[in-house]
Amino acid sequence: MASINLKRLCADSLGAYLTSQIPGLAGKISSVSAGPETQANCLALKILPESFSFEESEPDEVFFSDPVDDGKVVVDIGLFSGLFTLQLYANSPAERELYEQKILDVFLASEWAPGTLYIDLPNLTVNGYASLYTATFTAYLQSDTWNDELAFEARRMSFVEIAIEYPALTTYDAATIQSLQLAFVGDLDSVITVPSDVDPDDRVEIQEDGSTIRTTT
Repeated sequence: MASINLKRLCADSLGAYLTSQIPGLAGKISSVSAGPETQANCLALKILPESFSFEESEPDEVFFSDPVDDGKVVVDIGLFSGLFTLQLYANSPAERELYEQKILDVFLASEWAPGTLYIDLPNLTVNGYASLYTATFTAYLQSDTWNDELAFEARRMSFVEIAIEYPALTTYDAATIQSLQLAFVGDLDSVITVPSDVDPDDRVEIQEDGSTIRTTT
């Protein structure tokens, strides 16, 4: 999987996007793993990742550095999905209600998918490979109602849940035509011919003693 924590990167990117849309939250947003018992200096917005699940899919080659072949392919092998909790701390009920609405407005601003944000993750590092691939993750507003966290009969903060989906990425080494030719004949000028009796579904298996056998699937 990715050598970076994509869950954390999604949280940081969501925070950056909210800051770009709500300047009053600049420097006030953090991605953390602490629960609601943690104090926060007001005004503050915390993004807390919750549990995530993985759904496997057919591998999909999403990035290959062409025409500059660096020998790596970025592959999408499934989807992670889960929840982020947005915790909003404010100096007063009026300030809290103001920023609650501002955050909801950001999610609801899309004309064709109200409640959903599509945020890019450019130049991802996957398995230690610094690619030029830009992935996209989605953030879905679960509800338009903020919940109150009570402490000593007073509201100390409010929270809302956001559903998150992001791709599961890995890499593998690309097998180019040149590398396959070198592996078989060691000479790029040689002509490779396929015998007429070879079935296109034939596969070659390497035995323990180094010999090969041809099998048909």
